[in-house]
Amino acid sequence: MSDHSTAMTLAENARRLAALARAKRESETDSQEQRRLQTQLEKLSIELGKLKQGLDVHRRLGSIGVPVEDLPDLMTAPREIRDQVSRIGRPTWQYINVRVARVERTSGALTMTDTQAWTAWAQAQVSSLPVALIPRLGFDRRTTESRVTNLEKLASKAPTLGAMTEFQAVLQRVKEDLEEVESAGVDAILSRFVQGRIRLSDLSEEELELLRTDETLRNQLYLSLS
Repeated sequence: MSDHSTAMTLAENARRLAALARAKRESETDSQEQRRLQTQLEKLSIELGKLKQGLDVHRRLGSIGVPVEDLPDLMTAPREIRDQVSRIGRPTWQYINVRVARVERTSGALTMTDTQAWTAWAQAQVSSLPVALIPRLGFDRRTTESRVTNLEKLASKAPTLGAMTEFQAVLQRVKEDLEEVESAGVDAILSRFVQGRIRLSDLSEEELELLRTDETLRNQLYLSLS
């Protein structure tokens, strides 16, 4: 084989090896891109799941009377991704990474505003309870006190579907217990009135305070000298 032929063969082999090396590099690069894209798509799926949970909580808050803010625009981002795929094809992992960050910000902002609204509303519900009546529950007062403490803890945390259900159930139970005590106490005192009158000395300080704070009786009570 001549030197010329040998050179031609070596040159051809070199070109072939270079082409193979280039194809391998391109294949490796494409594989890396695919892995990165898959990672970002998995992150996007997780963040969308969190956003869905936040939307479920948001709707539940509104349904129970919590004054929540209007939802942000949630339609633009999906349309942008769809248009991107239609125009260019498979999106890059960097493009999806930007969308992941956007969903994280949206979800975080929604959770923050909903938590603020929930805390203000729930604490107002607890504050409206006539807790001054709790001592009159006697042996059961510790149970009611524990329930009120639980309500305060639930009110101070970020809302969840389970926490809201528990809060409403416990709040209703405490209301019923205190309403029963208040009603029974007032009725018992009123039954001692004769023709709408009773001597002040026949009322204890606690009974007098109970009558004074009753919304339905407050404007019907008078002191008179006979």
